[in-house]
Amino acid sequence: MSSQGTVDSPQVEFIRSYIREWENMDVEKIATFLHKDLRRITYPRSLGRSDENRDQWQHRIEEIVGLWTSCTVTYHSVLEASGGKVILHINSLSKTRFGVEMDREMLLIAHVVTDDDGSLKIKQLEEFVDSVAYREFYQAVHTAKANGLCSGSFAAA
Repeated sequence: MSSQGTVDSPQVEFIRSYIREWENMDVEKIATFLHKDLRRITYPRSLGRSDENRDQWQHRIEEIVGLWTSCTVTYHSVLEASGGKVILHINSLSKTRFGVEMDREMLLIAHVVTDDDGSLKIKQLEEFVDSVAYREFYQAVHTAKANGLCSGSFAAA
């Protein structure tokens, strides 16, 4: 978050715009923030998530957003580190089409770079998730699929 009387850097504003598109649930716009060589990492590693490249993450975004009816993000802190890193401590409250809410706290580290065309892009995204909320959500997705309330190939940990 900005302190009073200060202006956020272009990288921080860029990441805030990325988060806004998640709240807008606009899959196509979310994809425009991703570098062609994106690497997405999910922690803790005990969840068993493999790192994802841009195409894999974009597919997962489509699956995730396809389950939602709404998404609201609350910022706890936003910090900027050297090397284009933006660190966010946020809560994301999402409601699904099959009646399950996912209220998850997370720490994101976005590595923002300038692309060949001069635009900013996220080259690496590290997501530290609430493992309990994560597992509960995926269990709810599997239950909803088993009861015919949602479909698709949504992959869990």
